[in-house]
Amino acid sequence: MGATVHKLRSQPILVEAHEIASSWTKAEVATDKAHSMRVDVGIRLLELRQRVEKEEKMEWWFWVRNSGCFDGITKKDMHKVMKLASAADPEAAANAERQKAREGMRKYRAVVKLRETQPKATANVSGSPRLSKTGVLPVVEKILSHIRELTEQDREQLFAYLKAEYSL
Repeated sequence: MGATVHKLRSQPILVEAHEIASSWTKAEVATDKAHSMRVDVGIRLLELRQRVEKEEKMEWWFWVRNSGCFDGITKKDMHKVMKLASAADPEAAANAERQKAREGMRKYRAVVKLRETQPKATANVSGSPRLSKTGVLPVVEKILSHIRELTEQDREQLFAYLKAEYSL
């Protein structure tokens, strides 16, 4: 699914601009409808879960896996929409989920941009003095070995510090 490039049309620029603005509005409405539908789907799944457990006397996830109705939909995705629907304020929960996704994408793009601006590392060629056998710098291996020795609590503190210090 890629973007379609439209050829220049013979209609006036303002007409084309208005058509684009109209399409933009339709896309935003469709996005809002999609988010609303996710909450609705979650509510319906929660209701179906109650029925399956009561009427079919089966464990929900076993039934889902074997019903054949939800092939191609992951348990994780189903759990997300059910969690949204069970929130005290489903719309607020959906908004928070979207904000979290936007923030995650912002961070991902920053990392990709950073990688694109840095020089490429040399390939792990046998005998290369820069890289170890695992393909990382020896100093990085040493740091990782120290991190592995930390307690879980100390690791969490370290990662929290690194996130704050380096905006990860």
